[in-house]
Amino acid sequence: MVVNTAFQKYSKVGKKISTHVLRHLFSTNAINKAMSIHEVANQVEHSNQD
Repeated sequence: MVVNTAFQKYSKVGKKISTHVLRHLFSTNAINKAMSIHEVANQVEHSNQD
């Protein structure tokens, strides 16, 4: 998987991380930085925004 290869190359985590985990990390960080839940849902293409 290309994402895993790139992530391992540039990170110091040293273990495989799925795209699902990356999606959640992005969402959590965006919400913590005051992005609205609807904006985040739109960014990660979540089907149910309620």
